[in-house]
Amino acid sequence: MKNTVPQTFPNLIAHRGACKEAPENTLDAFKKAIEIGASGVEFDILLTSDHELVLTHNNDLSILTNHEGFVHSTPYSIIKTLDFGIHFSPDFKNTRAPTLTEALTLLIPHNMQIICEIKSQPKMAYFSAKNVGEVISDFGFGNRIIISSTDPLVTFHLKRMFPKIKRAVILKKSGFPFFSFNIFDKYSDVSEFHCSVTMLNKKIVNKIHAKGKKIAAWTVDSAVDLQTCMDLKIDSLITNDVPAINAMINKLT
Repeated sequence: MKNTVPQTFPNLIAHRGACKEAPENTLDAFKKAIEIGASGVEFDILLTSDHELVLTHNNDLSILTNHEGFVHSTPYSIIKTLDFGIHFSPDFKNTRAPTLTEALTLLIPHNMQIICEIKSQPKMAYFSAKNVGEVISDFGFGNRIIISSTDPLVTFHLKRMFPKIKRAVILKKSGFPFFSFNIFDKYSDVSEFHCSVTMLNKKIVNKIHAKGKKIAAWTVDSAVDLQTCMDLKIDSLITNDVPAINAMINKLT
């Protein structure tokens, strides 16, 4: 890294919780994120067949559990019995996938930013936006909770039904953001853009910041990616390893 000290330091957001210390998207991972001093937590939300909001990244349940099936076609009564820690470590045997309500109940008392990513599911955009918006509304709006998604219909429905809830769009490809920026700015009125660190450059960052929008970069796990984000003055870093990135930042001081 360059031997320079940045003027400001970005927020460090624990990707799927402290996913190196505990199974991702679980209450244990969020507790670890709190312990290690993360500025915030990011997690993934999927709808079950009976429209319960559960936290897991993969619609295919066989990836993280021993159950064959998909979240969208499985009722919550089944999913709540599955072991989401079985492939992580014996220490986390019988770890369950929390609901959105359970996650917010744990996190809200702490002074942390909370990023709720609604995963894209076929024909679920309206229901996902409605159900997540209702739960978050019950906890109060505030500036610490933001809903993100790659699905433009999700952010559109959120704007229409819950205009006070902060929204963010997730961008992955470098050739896409200039078109998508105007579309999302017009129809979804997002306050943040969550961009893959691989697509970031000065032109993109300046364009987004000029509109008064914030940028969170994902997934920042290396010294090279950290330096890129520091040089571009990215607002938040979403990382799998908060302690390691924090140590790298401390070396700059």
